[in-house]
Amino acid sequence: MRIMAIVADSKPAVPRPLVVPAPLDFECSHRQMWLVICNVAGTLAPEPWPELAKVTGIEALRADTSTHADYDSLMKIRIDAMRKNGIKADKLFLALKGVDPFPGSVEFLQWLKPVVPRCFMITDSFEEYAKPVFEKLGHPAVFCNFLETDAEGYVTRLVSRVRDQKKSSVEEFQRLNFRTIMIGHSFNDIPALKAANAGILFKPCEGSRAMMTCPDMPTAHTFEELKLRISEIVSEEGPAAKKQKVSQ
Repeated sequence: MRIMAIVADSKPAVPRPLVVPAPLDFECSHRQMWLVICNVAGTLAPEPWPELAKVTGIEALRADTSTHADYDSLMKIRIDAMRKNGIKADKLFLALKGVDPFPGSVEFLQWLKPVVPRCFMITDSFEEYAKPVFEKLGHPAVFCNFLETDAEGYVTRLVSRVRDQKKSSVEEFQRLNFRTIMIGHSFNDIPALKAANAGILFKPCEGSRAMMTCPDMPTAHTFEELKLRISEIVSEEGPAAKKQKVSQ
């Protein structure tokens, strides 16, 4: 009860400004550990909004980050469509309880544990989507946002926990002396993919590679290919690791 009281009374804290990390000395730089940051929606599990479109038949909800680069305008389209069609937040949450991870997602995370034990999931979506999906994925750690509703129960906006949280998360883990592997597929993953020590485009949406301006970015279209790309990166003999050693 005490924990719930603290959580309920907590006010959102303004994030501190990011600072440029101090350069690591030679010894410390060679002790860096790999850490995987993996986007969820569209990578390990379906996007939540097209799933709601299947239940309601509202075509406007089928749009996702694979077709829209501006996430804020995309959320406005979704919120307006829900209100226009009388869809409240409780119906959205009920529909999302039936979302299952993509085939192979659970097995991939199990494979990853001994290869890169440190793994964080991240999504620009919200807790009510992340919670049921992550129960099925085995409760890995996840960073997400949350929805705000009005007195009638309609969604009014998506509240970002931290602006540009994917890129910020990559940079913060790097400040903690982790070498980061970012896995993403869509427009809103691009800044984080570029910021990571190694980025992997997994089943990239049409147009995202063109926006990357990184023709050499590793790509995987299946979980077996994704395993291979990760193995190459973390292996001292892998081509990605060799390339990184040269650049250092």
